[in-house]
Amino acid sequence: MIDRTFGEILKEKRLILGITLRKFCLNNRIDPGNYSRVERDINNVPRHKEMVIFYAQALSMNEVETNELVFIAGHTNIARIKMEFDLYLVEQDIMPSKEEKQDG
Repeated sequence: MIDRTFGEILKEKRLILGITLRKFCLNNRIDPGNYSRVERDINNVPRHKEMVIFYAQALSMNEVETNELVFIAGHTNIARIKMEFDLYLVEQDIMPSKEEKQDG
């Protein structure tokens, strides 16, 4: 289960990378005031999926992390939700993969 907010995920990833908010914003030409409000969940999630993906790329997120961020932002269609969620569960070792189910 995903129990973090959009902003919490962004902030956690930035801190893992060891980048200050100002440095991150400077490197990616983002307004630090607005981005800070996004990280603190004061501003709404970006309206455009492209902006969510931009944040994910700027934070060097892998495909699973990017999909989680897009999912939380609400920019995914219902048909992909199950696939993305199942992939997330497998990646987190919560659920066995199809291959592991066949072997077991």
